[in-house]
This record gives sequence, C-alpha cells and structure tokens, in this order.
Amino acid sequence: MRGLQALLLLLLTPDLLRDPCAMTAAMAERSGAEAGFRAGFGARMRRRTARSRRSGEKAFKWRIDGFSSLINLGNEWTNSSSFDAKGLKWYIRVNPMDTKSGDTKRHVSLKLELVRSSVQPNIVIEAVFKLLIYDQLRRKHVENIVTDHFHATSTASGSLFMIPLDTLKESSAGFLINDSCIFGAEVVKVRKVRQDTVSETLFVQKSKNASDVFSWEIEKFTELQKPYSTSKVFAAGGYNWYLKLHPEGDEATNYLSLYATLDKYSTLSPDSGVLVKLSLCIKDQNNDNHKRHTAQIQFTAKCTSWGWGRFISLEDFNDPFNGFLLKNKCTIEASFTVIGLSNRK
Repeated sequence: MRGLQALLLLLLTPDLLRDPCAMTAAMAERSGAEAGFRAGFGARMRRRTARSRRSGEKAFKWRIDGFSSLINLGNEWTNSSSFDAKGLKWYIRVNPMDTKSGDTKRHVSLKLELVRSSVQPNIVIEAVFKLLIYDQLRRKHVENIVTDHFHATSTASGSLFMIPLDTLKESSAGFLINDSCIFGAEVVKVRKVRQDTVSETLFVQKSKNASDVFSWEIEKFTELQKPYSTSKVFAAGGYNWYLKLHPEGDEATNYLSLYATLDKYSTLSPDSGVLVKLSLCIKDQNNDNHKRHTAQIQFTAKCTSWGWGRFISLEDFNDPFNGFLLKNKCTIEASFTVIGLSNRK
C-alpha cells in the first residue's frame, strides 16, 4: 500500500523525482492528514451521538406509595410535582375514585396539565402526549396517546386515561404492587400557534329601559309578495328596523317564518353592537292566546337579523279557531327593549 502511494505521488508530482526528501515529507504529511481526518470524524460522531442523547426527553414517572390512603380520600384530584418537557412545564393529575358517565364503577383517572406560567396569553399549545400506567410485574406499561390543545385559560387536557379501580387492584395486572402505583407522562410533540384574540366588552344598562312596540297590520295576507314581504322601516330603541315575513316559510314549507332586521342605514359601527330583548308576536284576534317568541339578541354589523324560521305552523296559522288569520287579515307585533351596548377591539 505504501509503495502504491509513493508511485501515485511520483506520477502526480514530477518535481518530487528531483527531491527524495520532499517526497518523504509529502508522504508523512499525507499520512498525518489521513490520521487527523479519521480522528476528527470519530470525534464528530461521538459529539453528534452525545447531542442526540441529550436532546431525547424521557417520560416522567410518578410513583405513589400508600395508594390505598389516596383512595380513602375519595373523589379528589392529586397533583404531581412539575416536570420539563419540550421547553414547557407540566404536571400529572390523578383521581383514584373518579366517576364515568353511564357507569356506576369507580375509575382511576389520569390527565396532563400545563403549568399556567409556561404559556403566554396569546399562544395555543398543540401537544401530542402519552399517559402511562406501569405494569410492575412485567416491566412494561399501558398507554393512551392523546392530542390536545392548551392555552392560558384552559391548561388541563380534556382527555382522560381511565382504568376501572377494580382492574387496577387486581394482583395479576401488576399495576398495584405493595400498595404502590407508578404513573407517567411523555410529551411526544409540541407546536406553538399564535392566536390573535378579539376582546369585547358589554355595557349592561343599570336602569330598565321602556320597550318600543311596533304593530304591523296586514290586510290582504294571501296577496303578500313571495318569497317574503317586509314591513315599513320604524324606529325602536334608538335604531331603525323592519320586519321580514315569509308566508310559506324559509326553513320548512309548512311553517311561517318571521324576523326582525336592523336597517342598513342605522348608525351601528363595525366594532359595536346592541343587546336587545326582542319579542315577536302574531295576535289572536278572537282571544288573548297570542303566538309569541322572545329572545335576548346582540345585533351587530355582521348580525343584523334575528327571528324564527319555524315561528308557527301554517296549519295552526290558517285555522280560524285560533284567530291568527281572520278575513285575510293578521296583526304582527314587535317589541324592542335595549339592554346594553357592546364594544369590540
């Protein structure tokens, strides 16, 4: 091998033929460079391996000795200490006597929670994590993989890892050994998403305002324009409105639909709203058995209309005994009471 290297050097560098000492020095330099490369490569590999070991995060294990005493405390949540994972602080919560909807048996529930100080108010944490219960006999664990969202106002996972308490107590299961249980959590993946929030403040008026009532009398109901007809524009609560009536319904053909709509010329800015107690009524002309629907609705520039698609069935409306439509005439009444104003920013 050394002879081959010498021959290559002679062929590639003719000047070395005139200086044997230079040839010897060049070969020594080349051998040193090769040795340095091998040493450097090995060092880089060792450092990369060390970095990968340091970056790999282990699961957090939480051993609870005297687990039966925790059971005796009843349906209560107990927290672990906090641990670091993916640059955030977390802790586990366990409830040994939890209940499950539709099941009378007691369950041991496990969930993950984010330390509130770890997340900024406008950041949502999308996390994939595992909740673990260890089988101490077989030196393995059962796990539940969960994907959930965390933010400053909701730091607890909505998903629970639940196991029947009777199952956990079975000696053959290996979960409870010498009155000791081991739970765990492993955060697999975390993604931080910036959330742009819009805040709104509702100013509820302290004094009760009087209601403004508008009456719409329809003389020739069967001649109304289809698919809908509107009343004239009227003022109520400091704003302009009109009523919209669908004689044959807009959601179902066998119902009458009725809506109150904020007129487009009303002075309502894009960032403001008005909270109104709205009452729409079809009068019973025989008695006082009026058909009425009432709701508290916030009208805004993006929500200018509210009402009921199935206000009354056409069968009930057309029945003369009910008094809603007599001699092709009906009366609709709308009541507006302003409760408060809102501002969005």
